[in-house]
Amino acid sequence: MRRLYTDAASTISRRVPDVPRVHPAVLWAWYNGPMRGNRRLRGAVPLGVLVAIFAAGSATAKTRTVRHKTITTTMLANCAGQPQSQVCPRITSLPTPFASITVGRPSVKLTYATSKQHCSQVSLIVYVDGKRVGRTGALGPGGRGSVTINVSADGRAHALAYRAEGFVGGCNAGQLISVGGQIAVRYVP
Repeated sequence: MRRLYTDAASTISRRVPDVPRVHPAVLWAWYNGPMRGNRRLRGAVPLGVLVAIFAAGSATAKTRTVRHKTITTTMLANCAGQPQSQVCPRITSLPTPFASITVGRPSVKLTYATSKQHCSQVSLIVYVDGKRVGRTGALGPGGRGSVTINVSADGRAHALAYRAEGFVGGCNAGQLISVGGQIAVRYVP
């Protein structure tokens, strides 16, 4: 019985760093002292020690750490001279590509921070492999908005692209002239 307490004390102290180390002699003295006359409690003590060892082992189970990767791109698009529209680049052209990613998990978070030099609101429309998958809300100068999109975790590289959409107000009288800011893409490779 003494060996059981010795093993239990060292196992608990080794597995759970917050548990103070209990000397086996203290456990043995406690077991033979106050517990001596009570056979029912003496039988329950080894069971309690085993439960504590199991709990300590379960609490210290290793979890896999997920490493995220973030790609940040500064964007600037000048749409002056193109047909009048609130979308930049115009619908007649392809969305502007800004990243190519291969994901390990489908959830990708895209954050757009508008330039402080904007004089009207804009939103960012996001495309994956040419298909529209999401958009941020309308953001004013220096604003920040996020959108979570799903990208197929099939081991292939996927092209991310954007268009910006302007809104009438401020210096925007019906045509988006230029747009700028930073796009950050956070994903699990």
